[in-house]
Amino acid sequence: MDTVYFGGGTPTTLSPGSLSHVLTLVERYFGIQDRGEVTVEAHPDTVTESGLRSLVQAGFNRISFGVQSMDNKELLHVGRRSVSESVRTVVAAARRAGFMNINLDLIYGLPGQTDESWLSTLDQAFALEPTHLSCYALTVEEGTRLDVDLRHGDTAGPDAELQNAMGDEACRRLALAGSERYQLSNYCRPGYTCRHNMLYWEREQEAIVFGLRLTGGVELGIIRTGLWGGALDWSWEQGLKRLTREGLLKGEASCMKLTALGRRFADSVAVELL
Repeated sequence: MDTVYFGGGTPTTLSPGSLSHVLTLVERYFGIQDRGEVTVEAHPDTVTESGLRSLVQAGFNRISFGVQSMDNKELLHVGRRSVSESVRTVVAAARRAGFMNINLDLIYGLPGQTDESWLSTLDQAFALEPTHLSCYALTVEEGTRLDVDLRHGDTAGPDAELQNAMGDEACRRLALAGSERYQLSNYCRPGYTCRHNMLYWEREQEAIVFGLRLTGGVELGIIRTGLWGGALDWSWEQGLKRLTREGLLKGEASCMKLTALGRRFADSVAVELL
């Protein structure tokens, strides 16, 4: 294996020993390449420095902290404990333990979040010098506290226009700070692209391209969000739109299909998208 990824959810609710044991079994039965990328997701309150050191010794070399926001009031709105101070502490602890590749997950469009508070979260997170940042627009998952609050009218849903502005501002700020945007929601310092993310993206591309060769086409929902629920890369999405304008692809009912012209040039469509 070239990449191993423990997540989503919070795998660090398991003990470092349990996680290390699972990784040992993966290595024993599948093998992990030299310099393979081994990631574990973590909530800042579920790890200790000694536990992090144990994970590094077991072979984990990348960690992703679910920060969401550096504003404690915003976290409380979505049922999360305050973490802003613990984030600073745990990022420093992770570095001391040997993690040199650190991602922070951030969310914009949270209830009560303003453009100013989002920029403050971005600035505070970037000041911690992570190698990677993931900035996601809030989506309301069924059964969560936020979902319940919305249905009861206790809070307002995400403002799409404000979310778009926040996403654009993140792109500008992080580009100026030297981070490259390699996927819709993912930014990294040069040389720190998440290889696991890229493998998923390549598999999504291939599955969609070859799915277009089927007479039934590919569901538009899959085109829009990716086979594994992640947003498609912006530049690739523009390629789909361009092929549609050129008459090679068409949206029909709930599917995207090759047109009659597109079927004649199916290999060219595949090359364009791959």
